[in-house]
Amino acid sequence: MKSNNKNVNIKLRRHGQTYDEFEVPFEEGMNILSALQYIYENLDRTIAYPVCLCRMGKCGACIMQVNGKSQLGCAVRLAADKLYVIETIGNKEVIKDLITK
Repeated sequence: MKSNNKNVNIKLRRHGQTYDEFEVPFEEGMNILSALQYIYENLDRTIAYPVCLCRMGKCGACIMQVNGKSQLGCAVRLAADKLYVIETIGNKEVIKDLITK
């Protein structure tokens, strides 16, 4: 990701009831999944998040709660200097972080 001095703040619900916060460099057109990938590759290799095969909002594999709304992670475009709270949806059994049964 390019450095432009803008960031996105991600508050990620981890396994259990705890949250971790991350600051990710903002890039125009980035989505939730690209932010999670950046976190995994550069900040915390222990996070677990769904793999989205289509990356077009069609398969539904990356559904999650984003700021309290059920949304597809690949379809949510991020804005600079905003906070995004990311959690699992509904009452599905959590395997780890954003991975559910």
